[in-house]
Amino acid sequence: MERFNPLEKIIFKKGAFEDLANYLTTFNKVFIITSKTPNQLYFKALSGFLNDKNVVFSVCETTNLNDQEEIIKCSAKAAGYNCILSFGAGKVCDISKMVAKNLEIPLIVLPSTVIVPASSSATTV
Repeated sequence: MERFNPLEKIIFKKGAFEDLANYLTTFNKVFIITSKTPNQLYFKALSGFLNDKNVVFSVCETTNLNDQEEIIKCSAKAAGYNCILSFGAGKVCDISKMVAKNLEIPLIVLPSTVIVPASSSATTV
């Protein structure tokens, strides 16, 4: 049995939005999973870079649902997309990993904060 590795790329550096937008032009449709804080603070800038590169994308903002409900909600909305962009921290990244695994599509992680490699929610992989 071949092991599924959903991790495609991690970007965490100055100029990440522009590099990310350039990279995402290789995908037809990108599904972005984020949470309230990065969405409010940074998404306008990120979406500007994506729009400049004509990247087709849709956004799912996580809420206070439990992790399984979030995975189901985001997986249903992401059907038909060919890449998941995780834009957030721990819980967002955990949910994104599971959605990418469920749909067997690449995952790109854009952390909004430093991520500690430890269990932080029920769906940590």
